[in-house]
Amino acid sequence: MIDLLNLLWGALIGQFRSRVSLEAEILVLRDQLDVLSRKLRPCAGFQSGKAFVKSSTV
Repeated sequence: MIDLLNLLWGALIGQFRSRVSLEAEILVLRDQLDVLSRKLRPCAGFQSGKAFVKSSTV
């Protein structure tokens, strides 16, 4: 029930938002998509640390 009220409230408020506010939100969402779409590069320090841990436990 609360979700339905939040949805209706958001739809009502959305009608009165300024264009600048909407453009700012779009920019933030695009930035979030860019961050999520980046692929993580393996860190060389972590790999060498992993080898160090393996050699010290033997």
